Amino acid sequence: MAGELGGWNQAIGASPYNNRWRHMRRLFHNAIGTPASNKRFNSGKEFEARRLLRNVLAKPEQLVDHLRLWVPFLILG
Repeated sequence: MAGELGGWNQAIGASPYNNRWRHMRRLFHNAIGTPASNKRFNSGKEFEARRLLRNVLAKPEQLVDHLRLWVPFLILG
């Protein structure tokens, strides 16, 4: 119900488990869920890791802020 009220009923996280959900899950897995498909993100991961290290070296007192910006890349990578 919350998905319908917020307009998110088409998103995979708010969709009911049915044939449509299984189809979306399969497409999602093929796009980013396999090691082979995940390799295309390696350059972006390396870039973000280097940026984190540069930021920490430049301003170590702001470590928490740097990590806050970096955590989403870690989760998605």
